[in-house]
Amino acid sequence: MDRQSDHDPLVSVVTPVFNPGSLLSRTVESLLAQTLSDFELIAVDDGSTDGSREALQAFAARDPRIRVILHPENRRTPTARNTGIEAARGEFVAFQNHDDHAEPERLERQVAFLRRHPHHDAVASAVDFADPAGRLIGQPAVPGGHPLDLRWTALVENPFHPSSVMVRASLLRNDPSLRFDPSLTHRSDYGFHAQLISIASVGVIPDVLVHYVLHPESISRRHAESMHRQSDIVSHRAIQRELPGHALSPEQVAEMRAIVLHLPGAFARDLTATKRAWSHYWNLYDAFRARHGMDATKAVPSIREPRQATLRS
Repeated sequence: MDRQSDHDPLVSVVTPVFNPGSLLSRTVESLLAQTLSDFELIAVDDGSTDGSREALQAFAARDPRIRVILHPENRRTPTARNTGIEAARGEFVAFQNHDDHAEPERLERQVAFLRRHPHHDAVASAVDFADPAGRLIGQPAVPGGHPLDLRWTALVENPFHPSSVMVRASLLRNDPSLRFDPSLTHRSDYGFHAQLISIASVGVIPDVLVHYVLHPESISRRHAESMHRQSDIVSHRAIQRELPGHALSPEQVAEMRAIVLHLPGAFARDLTATKRAWSHYWNLYDAFRARHGMDATKAVPSIREPRQATLRS
């Protein structure tokens, strides 16, 4: 089912769907309740077997803003997101996971931000974390607001959550390489964000506009090792884009990220390996500062300092 009207919407919301169960309804309802009503929801069902595609079709019968695209089999989230991008008709493209839910003013505030800041090609917001029952967990995640902070963060970790991002559709249409990498089955969002930051200006709304749902069966819990490996690949690619020829091998990037991000098991290694990993980090940090002409004798508040700096020497 893929109905279109003669009117091109202001915003296209792309939502890949694969067996989200009961969480799907809250996600869709949070979008239908948006204060900005001029949008289309492109729900790409990626071969669901839990009744989600039937639920989507019922939503679409109720609201013509919902377009349902059916993949005959599961092609994974990156491909489903790319399908949605290709189908988008809006001036702006927003992304929303099938189990996250948005604050009612999310779309309105992000469109207003991009209208006020025409030099920005995209915008992200802070997110908080909730369990499937909606109870908040931990502290909100707020992306750094300075462009260099975002560029630096993307070299080591994902700076955004996908459900918080809105992009000008013209950027996506003019650059067909800006897509989600199907080979990164679990970290294509990090790959997309790192590439986006390398070619475009991304603004930040520091308020929570999206609630990111964490639950026991989440991909991040079931596929942690694969996610770490794929994140290492994205990090290495981002470093090579930002600092061509920088002498960090993929193995050294993996070692560096394991220590800096306190990944499970990272501190089980010996002190020599730990110091070596921090040396990789500091070399990268210094190369980044030199690349952007920063005075090495002065602090740079716009760039987050290392999470632990005890082993620099």
